[in-house]
Amino acid sequence: MLRDTDDEDDVPIRAIADVQRTRSWAIYGRSGTGKTTFASTFPTPILFLDVRDEGTDSISDVKNCDCADIETWAQFERMYDRLRKKNKYATIVIDTFTQVERLAQRYVLNKRPANKRENVELGRWGSLTRREWGDVSSLLKDRIDDYRHLADDVVFICQERVRKDGDDDDDNEDDTVDPEVGPAVIKSVALVLNANVNMICNTCIKQIKTTKMVDGRKIKKSKREYCMRIGPNSTYITKVRKPKSIILPDYIIDPDYDMVLDIVEGK
Repeated sequence: MLRDTDDEDDVPIRAIADVQRTRSWAIYGRSGTGKTTFASTFPTPILFLDVRDEGTDSISDVKNCDCADIETWAQFERMYDRLRKKNKYATIVIDTFTQVERLAQRYVLNKRPANKRENVELGRWGSLTRREWGDVSSLLKDRIDDYRHLADDVVFICQERVRKDGDDDDDNEDDTVDPEVGPAVIKSVALVLNANVNMICNTCIKQIKTTKMVDGRKIKKSKREYCMRIGPNSTYITKVRKPKSIILPDYIIDPDYDMVLDIVEGK
């Protein structure tokens, strides 16, 4: 229990420049746009929590990475307790947090009598009651706050979701997400995730077109580039905590951890 105290040294004061905190990220995008590959460039050792995604094949050649398969909400809870007590990892990646939400839905649904959870298709409107959506939201919000402090860098990978006016997947009329495209979790959880992380980035594949002269003729070529949106965007949710003086590019090509930090730190 917290108690009032007259000790003037109870709350230390320090220069803002001396403050060092853990860094948390929300990386979202469509399947195959490089989310897991980007996360593999973070400081090692890295622990990937593969939450029913099976997306680690793309980084099988990355050294100093471990993986744990998470199949149930109980396993996700126990993994937190294990890492809280002893953690050797510089980076923890949850791949994907969208699937963690599905585990929480299943956990809440399983509290019903068996005859009332048969043939329920999770994720569809009406699959859970308002109260059950509230229980899912509470579970996820608590774990966002817990997990984001477990390592120097914690990455919440999400699928991409396009929200439209009137979307109400968690039956909560007061929660909205604006702009339109962001992490694929229920709205009340997206608000907490977006508010709590230091970085929100969107991975995408862009078609880059170029033109060059060959023997007096214009030759047009195009190639696909793996990109990541980090600058302010009117449609895609992005966020970077940085000094005001640093201007961010709209997106970067073939992103990695060091590249993003160099931009954020003005190097």
